[in-house]
Amino acid sequence: MFVAVYSFKLKPNMEEQFQQAWAERTKEIIKASGSFGSRLHRNEDGTFVAYAQWPSRKAWENAAPSETAARDRMREATLSSETVFCLEVLEDLLVTQNQ
Repeated sequence: MFVAVYSFKLKPNMEEQFQQAWAERTKEIIKASGSFGSRLHRNEDGTFVAYAQWPSRKAWENAAPSETAARDRMREATLSSETVFCLEVLEDLLVTQNQ
């Protein structure tokens, strides 16, 4: 399994728009590209951090970044974004809410 960690700095008063667009975009990526989904977090400094799981690095690299309304709304709300970490999962002991 592969994980990508992203960091987003948002424009003032755009948190709600970003969060809604992020959720919609994540669902699009799951459906179109085989991602295992993502989690969105807010850091103490207000930065948003997303953790996305993929079956492999190759699947992540081959995911086509299609232009969608959700992606546009995310960009509109974002000052800057970056992929902070690309990680290979060695062990997974995370318990999901459904377990």
